[in-house]
Amino acid sequence: EASQIPRRDVKAFLFENLGDEENPDDRHLDMLKDYVAASGVERDSVETSIVLPGTDQLQNWGWRMVYHRPWQAALAGMFIGLESQFLDICKKIVPALHRHYGYKPRAREIRFFEEHVYADEIHGAKVFAIVEKYCDSPELQALARRQIEEATVRRWRYMISIYWYVLHGKVDDTPVLPT
Repeated sequence: EASQIPRRDVKAFLFENLGDEENPDDRHLDMLKDYVAASGVERDSVETSIVLPGTDQLQNWGWRMVYHRPWQAALAGMFIGLESQFLDICKKIVPALHRHYGYKPRAREIRFFEEHVYADEIHGAKVFAIVEKYCDSPELQALARRQIEEATVRRWRYMISIYWYVLHGKVDDTPVLPT
């Protein structure tokens, strides 16, 4: 249902967000590749490395949510549940990159994380207002909360999948989400 959003203000928000992510002069994927290269890893490995189960599950869950849930709940899950989590993650990563790794503020190598602190703060405020405005029934509100909870579990699985793979050579040890 999210692909059929009838509200212009919501579509404008989504296009603004996509414009920020895919700005040809400053794509977020290119920012991430800059960080990867600065870390001593092949720049294009971002696109050629294996897809861990946690990443695959997160992507598949997102697509299912966008196509099978009311758009209000999909926005809540994707932006409040996922994007707002990444904001808090970046707020911790950026000072550590400055303090412990010597990166200067606004250094090209870490702008992926710095940009998300700035952009996700703005996007988060906008999407909270949108969800509050359009989740106008107890059913939609409950579904939106559920999608946010699911997003939290999916983010955990995504992160723990990376942890297990990098530190232990395992793929995933996360319990199954109860239905």
